[in-house]
Amino acid sequence: MAVTVRGHLLRSSMWWRLATIGAGFGLVLASMTAIAVGSVPAPLMGMVGAATNTFRQTGGALGPAVLGAVVTSRVHTTLPQELATQHVTSGNASRAQELLGQGGLRALGELPPGPQSHAVLTAAGRAFTDGIHLAVALSGGALLAAALLAAVVLRPDRPSASFRVSEHIPSQGTASSDESATPHSRR
Repeated sequence: MAVTVRGHLLRSSMWWRLATIGAGFGLVLASMTAIAVGSVPAPLMGMVGAATNTFRQTGGALGPAVLGAVVTSRVHTTLPQELATQHVTSGNASRAQELLGQGGLRALGELPPGPQSHAVLTAAGRAFTDGIHLAVALSGGALLAAALLAAVVLRPDRPSASFRVSEHIPSQGTASSDESATPHSRR
């Protein structure tokens, strides 16, 4: 909530955290792509690189959207309880919920200064924190599930199927006219 009400805090105390996250993503994503592409035979490298990028972009679009919806939903459901805990009057609580519905948490800054607005902002901050905690817990659960899936599926003791390029790519001397046609020329 401090970032929303007092935006200068983001620039002064959070920049190094955001820079660390960005550097971490840069190191991890490049390594992830290199490992994925390097673990398959040459004829499949392009397909694996494309699949890796597709999954990364899909997760990059859906992840924040879904987690943002979780946070927003949690704020809307827990704010009335938090307002009651802060002993906000029913009129101010109704006004706060109306502002929240119209403009989100930032709109709560439009409340007139005073002890009730401070209580509303405290309640909103607690509701927001509760939403963030839920989103982080869901992210952690998804990460744990992915790690378990990877541990089961990518066990090193599993016998791997041998891949022979000659079985999948016909040589030029033995290919029939239909097999040598490009995918675009076949109908």
